[in-house]
Amino acid sequence: MNSNFVPLNIGLTKWTSAMMWVNVGLQTLISITAVNYQGSLDGPLSNAVDAENLYLSVSGFSLLVWVPTFVLLVVWIAKSHTSTSSLLWADDYRKYSRGWSIGVWFIPFANFFSTPQVFIENERIATGRRVSGKVDKGWRVQPRDQHIVWWFVLFFVGMLISRGGASAANSATDIDSYRTGLILVAIGALSSAAGIAIGAIHIRRVGEKLATNPIDDSPTTQTARSSTTVDQLPPPTFTPLRTESNVSPAERPKIPVDESLLSGNNQRPSIPVIKPTTSTEPKEQKQ
Repeated sequence: MNSNFVPLNIGLTKWTSAMMWVNVGLQTLISITAVNYQGSLDGPLSNAVDAENLYLSVSGFSLLVWVPTFVLLVVWIAKSHTSTSSLLWADDYRKYSRGWSIGVWFIPFANFFSTPQVFIENERIATGRRVSGKVDKGWRVQPRDQHIVWWFVLFFVGMLISRGGASAANSATDIDSYRTGLILVAIGALSSAAGIAIGAIHIRRVGEKLATNPIDDSPTTQTARSSTTVDQLPPPTFTPLRTESNVSPAERPKIPVDESLLSGNNQRPSIPVIKPTTSTEPKEQKQ
């Protein structure tokens, strides 16, 4: 058993995943309010002003919520890095250090390419086959989780589209260009929402794997355990012997009896008795 295992706090996982789902809802709301805003431009000015205020309020609130979500994500990947490192054998190694898993978030362009690689390595160790509390060294050849790639692609692409749409709307010189910018914001927000949703599912799944550490989950052990429970023979059936007390009268055999022996006139036949002969002569005494 691995006594050096550092479990990941399940509470941290739940909070991080929950905050990401809040951002999914806010990004979806941004998309709805942006579409509503561009549609109100053809109506009365008061409706357009109300739609604009709602759109700006949701956008501003989403930025405030994203700050603690980002902090939780950085803390989660740092803690999960420590947890997965405790699952490695002493002679095993990993490519990305704990410091890099934290600092890569703040490096422009590198965070788009290296951050997914950190999560992929972390996920491979967390979900690898464990033997005696350690991860089998074949964790590197496990297939890459494509959900992580889609998470960052949809999120970063959506963020770029949203920013491009906002810039186009702010610099628009006519109403059509302004509408186009708002439509781009709506599309980008939906893309980011889809990416964050995939990330929330990934965080919860990996976090639950790192909350506990089974001693051994190898296929051989699982097969042996299942065979002991499946291959058991049923207990033998016991059939009690049939005695005279539990045999019905109809089943008892009939024995023929001579009626003459049962009549009262007949007497029991006499049996001659032979008595031993006795001698009255005195026995000779031994000389």
